[in-house]
Amino acid sequence: MKHLILTALFVSLFLCTWAQVSSLRGIITTKNGERVNGATIKVAGTTLITVSNEKGEYTLHNVPTGMKVVEVSCD
Repeated sequence: MKHLILTALFVSLFLCTWAQVSSLRGIITTKNGERVNGATIKVAGTTLITVSNEKGEYTLHNVPTGMKVVEVSCD
């Protein structure tokens, strides 16, 4: 019984830790609605960074859950 409780506790802690990250995805557009290819998307305060594709789409994986500031720039 003691082994079962410790196993259940370990699995619960693992699932709680695993659930604390998510993905962030979207589409970068100009104010005229045109999609932006090559925009840099970064989660402020982290090393998470990506670039939008030719359709303006991007995805960032393993983003810690909670409120984040996303910085977008393009040249």
